[in-house]
Amino acid sequence: MFWSLAGAWFDDVPIRVSRADDERGQIMALPGGHLRAFRFRRPDRSVPRPMRALPDARTTGSCTAELVLIASGALRAGVFIKPSIWDVVAGTVIVREAGGEVLTWRDGQWTQFEQFEPGKPERGKGEPALRHWGRPLLMGAPDAVERLTARMAWHPRLPRPLQKLIGM
Repeated sequence: MFWSLAGAWFDDVPIRVSRADDERGQIMALPGGHLRAFRFRRPDRSVPRPMRALPDARTTGSCTAELVLIASGALRAGVFIKPSIWDVVAGTVIVREAGGEVLTWRDGQWTQFEQFEPGKPERGKGEPALRHWGRPLLMGAPDAVERLTARMAWHPRLPRPLQKLIGM
């Protein structure tokens, strides 16, 4: 379980995830090649028009940079398909401390992320270790994460390596 350090700070200034009312004009981080991994469902017509928008997708190529941008409110959310633990462990704590949500893909759904657990090596034999951890993560402002989980679906023709990764 994560513990609190009383917020996230840059110098002496507290940082917070985005507090935008809706996704219009907002940006989120998606992995390169995200069109092969995800499809986004159309929103229900009963949803007010401003709430139907999704943030524009960008890829910086750096999990660490994207997590800091999410924590500081410059990005609304980010999806990481198979990050290495060393790329996301500190950023996960910072996003949470900045008021963000952190979810992981488990048992066919996005669920609250609790902890990093040792994983088995992908090839060969060996003991489970944290260096082998790698699970999909979705992080961001709580309302943005809620909207994304309602509309984001794995691509119906997901490449086999990704199917194996997420347990499909």
